[in-house]
Amino acid sequence: MGNVFRRGWRNFNVENRAHKFIEKHSDKPLAPPKYPESQKMVQHVEEKGFPKAMQEHLQKNAQLLDRLKDVKVDSTDVEGKSLGIEIDKDIPSEAERSLPLSRSGDGSPDLFPDEVPAGRISVQKAMELLAKHKQDKEKWTAERLAQDCKLDLTDTENILDNFQAFKIIPQNPNDPNPKLPIYEKRQLSAD
Repeated sequence: MGNVFRRGWRNFNVENRAHKFIEKHSDKPLAPPKYPESQKMVQHVEEKGFPKAMQEHLQKNAQLLDRLKDVKVDSTDVEGKSLGIEIDKDIPSEAERSLPLSRSGDGSPDLFPDEVPAGRISVQKAMELLAKHKQDKEKWTAERLAQDCKLDLTDTENILDNFQAFKIIPQNPNDPNPKLPIYEKRQLSAD
């Protein structure tokens, strides 16, 4: 309840208070607050024998101000010619780059990629490994499969032990309480 009162009091007459503050400080801008360490350093420099340097630093130099007034800068968009750089017109800019050709917007992962880097395996290849190993475990050992697919031996053993084929569990869409199949209930209760 106190927050509501405080918020109302804080927001009361905000615009007029802001205008008053701006008018009060418009003639002389406020310097940002200085860190305590930097204030100590400035006081040390002022006290310990560098008063001339501080006075010269704080005075305006009329000669430098006149030079600054004479400086005029005109900028034009050059394409690297004045810098001695040749810009290759054949390289497209980021906005002009062509978009990728494959634009499957369904968001599903690509289960059958064209290229798979070494040390990795696609789902299709993992299914082939499982099928070969299941057909003849003595011929298709983990070591041989690791050599064929360029995988680590531990990764291949983990694939053979833990990877399972995809399971589709049909359920009645009208059932408000979907039930797990019996074999999964047994697995859950055993854990």
